[in-house]
Amino acid sequence: IEMMPTGSNLDLSANSFVSCQEALTRVRAIDQLEPVDGPFGNGPADYYRFPDAPGTVGVITPMSHNYCHRCNRMRLTAAGQLRPCLFGEIETNLRDHLRAGRDLRPLIEETLQIKPERHYLVQGSEIGSGGLVALSQTGG
Repeated sequence: IEMMPTGSNLDLSANSFVSCQEALTRVRAIDQLEPVDGPFGNGPADYYRFPDAPGTVGVITPMSHNYCHRCNRMRLTAAGQLRPCLFGEIETNLRDHLRAGRDLRPLIEETLQIKPERHYLVQGSEIGSGGLVALSQTGG
């Protein structure tokens, strides 16, 4: 996974990370690596494998190639907030509804409906997205 501006990495500049493409290029200099289909519904990773080797390796490219159109994730924070996007500011309070014994399904479905089309981690040379806290706080 590419380094992302979260938590203590908020000062990350667009030039201070190694893209997954660069990492794949380095690996291909050592051995062949071929793209393969990943498990259906398994999220935003692109999968690769070495010929005749068991298993696959997945790469996630939040900075260099927007993958949001393939994202099937929502995050439940340690504070009971459901976030439809890891990098967004939108949250639905599930904790209070759960404690009150309310049905959570309608809230979860509503939150899914407001899932953003994309994140805004990179805006030209500026990194800009709200709510970038430590991944341990966002269920990452």
